[in-house]
Amino acid sequence: MILNLIFPNKARGRRSGVPLFCAFLFFFFFPQPSAEAEVYTDNNAYFEISVPDGWQFEEFLLGYKSELMFRSPEGEAVAVVIAELNSQNLLDLWLVKKEFIEEHRKRFPQGRFSLSKSSIAGFEAIKIDYAVPPITQQEFYIFFFDGVRFDLVYSATSSAAFEQYRDAVHEIFSSVKPLRRKLYAPR
Repeated sequence: MILNLIFPNKARGRRSGVPLFCAFLFFFFFPQPSAEAEVYTDNNAYFEISVPDGWQFEEFLLGYKSELMFRSPEGEAVAVVIAELNSQNLLDLWLVKKEFIEEHRKRFPQGRFSLSKSSIAGFEAIKIDYAVPPITQQEFYIFFFDGVRFDLVYSATSSAAFEQYRDAVHEIFSSVKPLRRKLYAPR
């Protein structure tokens, strides 16, 4: 009797779209579990970011500055996201970082330093490649959104580890979603 209510045309030898419709409703109202990464929002609500499986993360707050550090499963690579209120712009920052690169070229003649325009997480950014073999190899991306400066910093324990984790770190950085700051009006 119940089957006749659900599948009324089956008794008459005709097929019905009811079973397909029921299956659709089941998947619509009862979504299946997904393997999406955890999404984390920093305590200052400057950004959201996906936390990759196996990576450890720790947040540091210093007033209006948020720092979130990710450490690779083996501890050989570190990705850091720093967000803080800042009214600078890319042009002003470019001039400051250009001087920074020139100073470091003089201090570390064996080093490799470059400054370029790039994009990350969908934003125009300044990219700095910084290497003083065998001491350090780092990659920086800096961009601005809604009065907040974002510094994305990647470093690894060796050149091999740097290459090994580069794609994973770029996925982390690409998952940064800056949030619009809420404006508070005085009462």
